[in-house]
Amino acid sequence: MAPEAKLYALKVFGCSGSTGLSVDAMEWAADPDADGDLSDRLDVVNLSLGRSYSRPSFENNAAARLANLGSVVVRSAGNNGNNFYALWSMDGREITVANSMDDGIENNSIEVTDPAVIRGFYEAVEGAFTKQLDVTGEITGRVVYADPPRACDDLKNAAAVNGNIALIDRGVCFFLDKVRRAKEAGARAVLVVNNEGGPPIAMGTPGGTVDIPAMMITLRDGAKLKAHLGDGLLVKLGGDVMIGGPELGDQLSPGSSRGPEYETHWLKPDIAAPGFNIHSAWAGGGAAPMLSGGTSMAAPHVAGAVALLLERHPAWTPTIVKAALMNTAVQTRDENGAPYPETRTGAGRLNPRLAINTLVIATDAESPWRVSLSFGLLEVGEPHLAKRSIELTNLGAQPWIGTFAVSNTLANAGVTLKAANPTVAIPANGKATVELTLAIDPAEVQLAFDATTPPEVKGGPRHVAHEASGQVWFHGESASVHLPFHMMLRPAGEHRMQAGRVAVRQLEGVAPVVLPLAGANPYRAPLVSVFQFGYQSPSRGHGIREQAARDLRAVGAASNAPELGGIADATLFFGIAMDGPWIVPQSFLSNLGIDVDTDLDGVTDYELTHGSSGDVLVSGDITERELADDAYFTIIDSHEWEKPKLGGILNVFSSAERETSLLNNSVMIYSATAADLGLGKGKSRIQYRFSNITETTRWIPFDVANPALRTANSALGHSPVHAADAPVVVGVDHDALAGNGFEENQLPRPLLLFHHNKAGARFEIVRLVATGADADDDGLPDDWERRHFSGLDVAGADSDFDGDSFRTPRSMPPGPIRGIATRICGSRRRSR
Repeated sequence: MAPEAKLYALKVFGCSGSTGLSVDAMEWAADPDADGDLSDRLDVVNLSLGRSYSRPSFENNAAARLANLGSVVVRSAGNNGNNFYALWSMDGREITVANSMDDGIENNSIEVTDPAVIRGFYEAVEGAFTKQLDVTGEITGRVVYADPPRACDDLKNAAAVNGNIALIDRGVCFFLDKVRRAKEAGARAVLVVNNEGGPPIAMGTPGGTVDIPAMMITLRDGAKLKAHLGDGLLVKLGGDVMIGGPELGDQLSPGSSRGPEYETHWLKPDIAAPGFNIHSAWAGGGAAPMLSGGTSMAAPHVAGAVALLLERHPAWTPTIVKAALMNTAVQTRDENGAPYPETRTGAGRLNPRLAINTLVIATDAESPWRVSLSFGLLEVGEPHLAKRSIELTNLGAQPWIGTFAVSNTLANAGVTLKAANPTVAIPANGKATVELTLAIDPAEVQLAFDATTPPEVKGGPRHVAHEASGQVWFHGESASVHLPFHMMLRPAGEHRMQAGRVAVRQLEGVAPVVLPLAGANPYRAPLVSVFQFGYQSPSRGHGIREQAARDLRAVGAASNAPELGGIADATLFFGIAMDGPWIVPQSFLSNLGIDVDTDLDGVTDYELTHGSSGDVLVSGDITERELADDAYFTIIDSHEWEKPKLGGILNVFSSAERETSLLNNSVMIYSATAADLGLGKGKSRIQYRFSNITETTRWIPFDVANPALRTANSALGHSPVHAADAPVVVGVDHDALAGNGFEENQLPRPLLLFHHNKAGARFEIVRLVATGADADDDGLPDDWERRHFSGLDVAGADSDFDGDSFRTPRSMPPGPIRGIATRICGSRRRSR
């Protein structure tokens, strides 16, 4: 990219280790000879280090100061894939680079010889741990689809696979385990179908080999082969035909990390550059190259482009350089032509020629070093208006006139961005400011997937965050420039318990109780989940988000055993409310947990926490950041197990099934089957407690087979989740009170979690009091009315029977009546 640039290698760690020396390296880059004269600082610093899901640290100050001195800081975005907030980032001033593909990539191929309708060559890549085809020679055979398709368990159709080529889907377990199971079933070779768009990859493994060949093919080609499995599908492996991939140009590598920036929600990455299958210098290899890939290969392309820009324009500041690169970037699209969201590609793919020759740059007027127009996380409850400005700078000697336009990558009907004046005129070597208005109509905001993000990741159902983004354009005769805009969106409803009369009027058996809700929510399908309340903790008033996210407010439990006819097929649910929000529910970030004691001896038998399928299924280590993904589950562990296993999906439903706004929230649902916890007939009583590094609650009794409060909703999979825009019906089982630890005349309390509410209003605890029958539904028990009036229709709880300005219950001599529900929400209490 910049062949005559001087290179300095600053080693901060070996093949692995901490980035603790990176600040020292940036100090050296600022003053290489340590003489206090900073004019000899490095022009460009390329950083290929960081870790995913990380909040800004002391290193960001060093990167910011280096940029303020005049050095351009370029950083790799990371290789954690299409997972929200997984990106590496230190500071808004640096240029964070995603990994795109170019159109010159070539790969090996397989040949389909039958049936004739799909005969031809298809792109394929050999595994790194399998026997190579140049050793085995060509292999031709019938293709048999594995059962189970991902081959994460022994193959049920081993007889059919024997002597043939096994077709296996990528995902969930190691490539090594998949291919081994196919070999054990007698397969001669294996074809693995990619589970995401883009080219096939060279399959690796943490250790071990298998002595049959294996190749990966694309998701699209895999679908074509699967459609003809019943037509005598024959494939030949081992030919020498290379397949070019011109259609791969400007697609993103599946491994490129997604933003936005953790903690701040600012837009990252800034730009993309080729980083897939790159021939790079091989340390110790003389003149020989090495083939490598990742954002560590993409960032040097940008660093090289920066060197070229500074050679042509030595007076340009880091902000001008960054803006020139971003303003002239080319849009990236997936294999179906859908544009990638800005949290994956930033402004688009680097175009050095346009950047060097640009005469106009555009930046966010408030934070010009960021360039992009980033609105962060917006809680949407009411119509929202925000003013922002873009500053345009004319670097040329002629006046420039541009016309404002917006291209919506993630279009949202409820979000509009408009300019006060759509035309801007900039004098030669001058500046101009364009004022923009962001308008959000919460009733029209849509929470949906973007077209480039599949509903599964690594074989697990995905939870997504919701965003709106696109590009702001200024079109002129001599040039057109653009910069990305972005915002995260979250519903902010105000559902709550309706103030008034909530009573348990049936005093035996299972008594139905209606929990009337009030308030509104801009989201069209708001949800509330209901649990048998277990414990409440006061707020500690933490001012730091991550500390508040570890501060318990309430916990409860629920079971669907009565609705399913017993404990055999039952699921146990736990509802948790915290004082502040997590950003993503990875256990290594928020560290929440439920201890379960199944034999009532006061010792934990099972531990439940939350995390992602990638950690558990691949490594068994829930603290492994590099394997974390957007498939969030309850994680179950026991001291008797070698590694934890997956329980139910967090919040019961994935985003594709039902949107629960799991990310950027402070309430969530754990779930595990009774069988996973060793429970069954005759063994259903447990005790549980919340536990993390901040607090451990007392043990809370609960009978999984016979909960005192029945909250299962048959309309939503017998889960405790209900629609929040209608009254919620639960049941009090009077016969189960003692088994759940309740004393005589004591009733359970419902714990309500409002999943789409605004911060500070996401849980409520309701106190129920027995009242007896109320046939006329006026809030006064029938037996009480008969004692004091001539009939049931004389007075009601809201009437003023004797005209003394007090409602009837307070006017009558017998004293206060029972039957009033007390609502507790944080420290707020109201009774009537």
